Amino acid sequence: MIYQELITEIPTLSKTTVYNTLKNFVDKGIAQVITIEEHEARFDAEVSTHGHFKCRICRNIYDVWLESEPKFLSIDDKFIVEQNHIYLTGICKNCNK
Repeated sequence: MIYQELITEIPTLSKTTVYNTLKNFVDKGIAQVITIEEHEARFDAEVSTHGHFKCRICRNIYDVWLESEPKFLSIDDKFIVEQNHIYLTGICKNCNK
């Protein structure tokens, strides 16, 4: 999507440049990779702790905010959690109308 938006303004732009730039953003902590489905990676500029909801009808992805850690999650305090990912799928409110 980023490539399609920029190619008209920058005709010499390559997809490799876009992906390398996104990888740099992830490495610097200003973006994160979202992998809800195995063959599709998306990038999110919102790097605070939150989850994602993907609608199975329109395929849109929405940010979902967590008030606290999920109640079903229990982990020994000897582990150091560096990342967490919560992915939900279903039907969004627009498609459910």
